Formats: sequence, structure tokens, C-alpha cells
Amino acid sequence: MTKYLLAFDTSSNDIVLNIARLSSDGCVGESVAAEIFHAPRAANTQLLTLIDSALSHTGISRNDLAAIAVGTTLGSYTGVRIGIATAKGIAHAREIPLYGLACDPDNLSSQHLLDCFDQARDSQSGNPGAVLPNYTRMSYAEEAEQKQHPQRYAPGLSDSASSNFLSERGDGADTGGQLLLGIETSCDETAVAVMSGTDLLSNVIASQVVFHTRFGGVVPEIASRKHTEAIVATVDEALHQAEVKLADLTGIAVTDKPGLIGALVVGHAYAKGLAWALEIPLYGVNHLEGHLYACVLDEGTDLPSPHIALIVSGGHTMLVYSPRPFEYETLGETLDDAAGEAFDKVAKVLGLGYPGGPILSKLAENGDPHAIDFPRAMLHSKDYAFSLSGLKTAVITYIREAEQSGQPLNIPDIAAAFQQAIIDVQVAKAVRAVQEKNAKHFILAGGVAANKALRAALTEELAAIGVETITSSLKYCGDNAAMIARAAAARLNANSTAANNNYIYPLPLNADASSTGSLATEKSHD
Repeated sequence: MTKYLLAFDTSSNDIVLNIARLSSDGCVGESVAAEIFHAPRAANTQLLTLIDSALSHTGISRNDLAAIAVGTTLGSYTGVRIGIATAKGIAHAREIPLYGLACDPDNLSSQHLLDCFDQARDSQSGNPGAVLPNYTRMSYAEEAEQKQHPQRYAPGLSDSASSNFLSERGDGADTGGQLLLGIETSCDETAVAVMSGTDLLSNVIASQVVFHTRFGGVVPEIASRKHTEAIVATVDEALHQAEVKLADLTGIAVTDKPGLIGALVVGHAYAKGLAWALEIPLYGVNHLEGHLYACVLDEGTDLPSPHIALIVSGGHTMLVYSPRPFEYETLGETLDDAAGEAFDKVAKVLGLGYPGGPILSKLAENGDPHAIDFPRAMLHSKDYAFSLSGLKTAVITYIREAEQSGQPLNIPDIAAAFQQAIIDVQVAKAVRAVQEKNAKHFILAGGVAANKALRAALTEELAAIGVETITSSLKYCGDNAAMIARAAAARLNANSTAANNNYIYPLPLNADASSTGSLATEKSHD
């Protein structure tokens, strides 16, 4: 049986493609399909469509592919990562070698891909996880740091992807039915989970915190690079812990919005390549809905309706009303900084490290929340909007003025007073929202939902008016893939029982990720 090489490059405004025969010893032979498709900033939507069409026209099946090769020389940073992530997904699924091509951008053509393959085949292992972009420069944050701390960039030092995983192994379940792989890369955690029905079999996170801590926050360019490095190993670890194989999967759920676009597209493109090669459906999941379903991961139950939800994280602070399953109305959201972002910025000014939320909340336990009267912006507004920029500025101003006057800083008091100012506004608006909507259930979700003081204040105030507060386990508050798989599972279960099964549908080959995406749009799909 004839075997083929699939080679492509997405480093420019063009998608360069070549499908060629491979000899029995793996050498490249005659090209059977060569195309250059003009697709500026459209690699994620056009690459798989072009590959699928080329295979169809030549009568070649996915099973006939014996090797994948992808351009790794940078032109467009994002374009190259999309190509590499897609190639990793295809090669990983088909269990065939993947080679990185050091293409000459001035000589890029379909034939050039084959010329580069001959060189790569002799020098590379073919391991999909080992193929990375040829970085020609550092991120802007790293360039700035190198000027201030050149010793950190001395020869021999490496910041390659961490092989340490934060993981959870499930109890195991019968995988004879629905078996989903969840993938989450919306920010700085490469996360993968395996779920059978609504039973979690594994939940693995390759944390990037160590790479971002020294910058005091997430550097989007570094986050995207680390996802590209870690995605294959993280998937392998999740499968290993779940004791399943890629071939056992019935579907893949991936975060497709909202988030850092450079980070999102890595997981999205990899998932598309994986699903296409396995010939199983791919489902897109809203990251915010994922946070809601993190609150029922332990119970395996559905979200109660109607409910009010407060989603608080590093990128979001919003109140949402859900009258029925999968229908959401955004009542209000932050007009500027998110709660987690405000925590991080205040912690950075105090020199406390990153992420700042856990550090400040721990310090606040020994402080007086009434020691400093920080502003409570929009506490008495008639809407459900939030504003944290003014509070953040007030805290920073207080710190600067104390430092300039030589007064000692009581950091626990600052932390407690700052935290209390945030809590007072969020609790007041939460109470008013459940009363206005006559909801008997309240959901607290997102990374900041791990804040003990916020959890306690909401639970106490809402219980006083007969409202149940539902929060996730602390281990599920931050970004993870279990919540993504669980949100997809809920919609798939609804599809199986609804008259019109349109709560979720497989994504097409030209689907794309998006940095924005309101929960208000996450109704049933018509």
C-alpha cells in the first residue's frame, strides 16, 4: 500500500501544501498534490479545509498518511503556532512521525517543503511533542527583563516547558458510552481532562506560573509558546491517568472563547487536528460556562435553574442570570479591571509576587478589614456593573503616600481592607440580583471564587434570605479542562433528551477561536 507525506507551512500569508509519496525506506518521492493558498491571518480556519479537500481530490485517506511535516521558521508567530499545533494533533492521533521544517522564507514553495523534509528526516526523532517553532526573538517582556537582569539570560540557562503536572486521577468508570477529552488553553494553564459521561477520569494541568511569576503577570507571548511546548505531553499524561487511548475517545471539547487569542488558538488548532485525524466530533465550549460547570464536578448533577451566577477571575467579573439551562443574561460586568486583575496589581505594587490573589487573601486573615476606608465604587448604583480601577488606584496611592512620608505599611491591614472593599460591592449586588430575579440558587465561580472571605460572606448573606450558594471545590476554581469537558457533557446530555437537539453541535473544519465571547450568546444553537 502506498504511503504519503503531508507537508505544510503557515508562516506567511499563504498556506503552502504538498502531499507526496513516500518510499518504503521513508524517502520522499513524487508529489501528488501541491498548492499555495492565499489565506492572510486565516490559517486556523483554512488549513484543515485545504488539507481535507486535497486528500479528497487525490483519493488519499487519512489512513494512508505515514508522516507529517510542518514549517517551524517564524514569519507570523501565531501562524506558525497554528500550523505546528494542527500538525501535532494530526500526527498524535494517527501515531505517525512529525518533523519540523526549517524553511527558507525567501524560497518558500511546495517543492521547498519536500527538500526540507529530506534534511529533517535524518536529524529528528519524529516525536510530535518535540517539534517547536524556531524562535528568532524573545517576547517583549523577556527583552525588557534581559536589559535589567542580563545574568538571567546567561548561556546554558533554559526555560523549557515544565514536565511537572498538577493532576487528579478519577476513580474510573465504564467507558462504553460517551468518552470526552477536554482541552483548555485560554490563558496560562495547559489543561487536559478525560471524562466518561459525567465521571471525571483524569484532570491534568501543566502550570506555567513559574514562567510568569517574575513578570508579575501573564505574558501572552510566553503563554502561547508554553502551550505549544506542553500540549502533547499533557494529553498523554491525561490519557495515561485515565487508562484510555486516543482511539477510545468519542469526542473532544475545547475552549474556543473567550481568552488570550494566542493561547486559545494553540489548544483549538491542536484539538481540530486531533479530532479530524480521529474522525470524531469536536465541540467548542465557552470558558465562562466551563467555570459554572466546575461547581457541579464533584456532584455530577446539573446546574439548578433559575440561578444567579457571579463569575470572578483574573479576566472577568460579572453577574449572570440563567432562567433555564444554557440560557444566560449578563446583568452586569466590570467596566475596567477584573477582580483577579486588581488583586494581582496591588500585590505587585507591594512586592508580594504572582499570582497576587492567594497571597493577599492569606495576609488579610491577620488584618483589620476596617482599618482603612477604601472606596466601594458603584456600591449604590442601580445597575449591576462593577468598577475596580478606582479602588486599585486608591490602594496604590495609599501605599505610595505612606512610603513617601516614611510611615510603616501594615500590609495585612491593607490586604484586608482592600479585599473587604471588593467583597462589600459584590455581596450587595448579588443579594439584590437574586431578590430581583426571585432566584433561589446562587453560583460563585472562577479563580477568585477560591477566596475564603468572599465565599463565606456570600454564603452567609444569601442564606439569610433563603438562597443556596453553590461553589466549586477549591481545586476546580482555577482554569482546568475538567470544567470544559463537563460543560460539553451537559449539553450533549441535553441533546439526547431534547426534542430539538441543538444545545451543542460539532464544529466545522473552518471554525475559529475568539478572544471575546459573552455568555449571553450561549443559548441553544439554532
